[in-house]
Amino acid sequence: MRSSVSRCYYAAYCTARNHLRDIDRIPIPPDDTHKFVREKFINSRDTPRKQIGVSLDRLRIDRNRVDYDDVIDTRRWLPLTTAMDLLMSQQVISDIGTL
Repeated sequence: MRSSVSRCYYAAYCTARNHLRDIDRIPIPPDDTHKFVREKFINSRDTPRKQIGVSLDRLRIDRNRVDYDDVIDTRRWLPLTTAMDLLMSQQVISDIGTL
């Protein structure tokens, strides 16, 4: 489940990054690309883009927790977060497809 949460973030992040680069034609800087991508969406005036950024940030927080915290509640928090992040990641990818 920890790996699933991590992969959910990366699936959404890579889709968002590729959209900025390939569709919006925004050059992606080589340093701190994750923050750059999140902020491009969060700081948008377009509400759907802003929501994508907020979701990316939530997914990132969860990814950092599962990747770096030694102790995680595997009875309750991890199963719920895994299910939530799967849905959130799918929604982000779907929303990006409609931009």
